[in-house]
Amino acid sequence: MQTEESTVSPVKYKSEYLSALSVSRIIADDCVQFWRRLALSESDLIQLELCVVELVNNVVEHAYDYAINQPILCETWLEEQKLQFRVSDYGSGMSEANLMQAKCCELRPPDPKDCSTWHSSGRGLQMVVRMVDEIQHYQKQGMNTTHIGKLIEHIEPS
Repeated sequence: MQTEESTVSPVKYKSEYLSALSVSRIIADDCVQFWRRLALSESDLIQLELCVVELVNNVVEHAYDYAINQPILCETWLEEQKLQFRVSDYGSGMSEANLMQAKCCELRPPDPKDCSTWHSSGRGLQMVVRMVDEIQHYQKQGMNTTHIGKLIEHIEPS
């Protein structure tokens, strides 16, 4: 659910949403609509959409422990040839160790014969790390923020 405050300009999209199980899909759809106006390639759109869904799902699941109606702030903009996306919340913050593990660990597909590989926790963040050029997580004044940047190589002509 989107709150009343939303900003869309030719260069930036910013909006606050309320946490719910379905909010990641809503936020991703809103971002994709903005990115289409920037004429991003379909490949970049698909990858960025998946990143947004995974990052927002992490907020709902881990930061807010599935609590509804908690604030989620999303911003996205194009800065030169790099698409930026930032999601912020006031829930439980992600540890630096979790981000480092996602950056360092090999992303292995689940093995049907090995039930120890079936656990999906952390796999979404690992996928995000591999699809973007930069990822940061920081906490400031009770707000947790995850920021990703992705170089956009092929912008489709308008």
